[in-house]
Amino acid sequence: MTVDKSELKEVIEEAEELEAEVVPPDPALPPVAIGDIPVGRILIFLVSFYLIVVGARFFMEGPSFLSLLKHLGKEPVPHSLTILYGYFVYMCLACQFFPIPTLPPIAFTAKVFHPVTVAAVGALGTCIANLNDYVILGWLFRHQKVKKIRDINAYRKLLTFFDRYAFLTLSAASFLPISVDVVRLLAISRAYPFPK
Repeated sequence: MTVDKSELKEVIEEAEELEAEVVPPDPALPPVAIGDIPVGRILIFLVSFYLIVVGARFFMEGPSFLSLLKHLGKEPVPHSLTILYGYFVYMCLACQFFPIPTLPPIAFTAKVFHPVTVAAVGALGTCIANLNDYVILGWLFRHQKVKKIRDINAYRKLLTFFDRYAFLTLSAASFLPISVDVVRLLAISRAYPFPK
């Protein structure tokens, strides 16, 4: 079976015409340019902080926060600074990746101490807990499988909105009765500057 050169040339020309008519596929979206989340200094701070906090508890006298929390409502609670200290440590650990309930300890501590003191200590502990989220999520985004989240369309749309109104979004989410966790995790994954 021999093929004539003119027939072969016609087939090639027809194939080229068909290729020209076909619309090329949409190019893949370019990867989102986000630098590594700086977690080194924060990790060093957190390790030092927890070592000091746990070590300091050994030098304190008084009932522990967790031992008193077990007997919640059964006996009168003594007025001891170890309760406030234990509450602070508890709030430092309550983060997105270690979701322990916070309302019972707040109510328990508020029975013994003034609510303003409980709120201030709880807020300080929550700031430390948010550092835990920052380090853990920053470390997770260094892995290729987790970085694939950045290629999802919904994530890209959230990023576009967040890039325009970052500070406003974080502020509004903190004051509204909605879960701020999504916005905070979005800010961390975007490598939003830690001090802000």
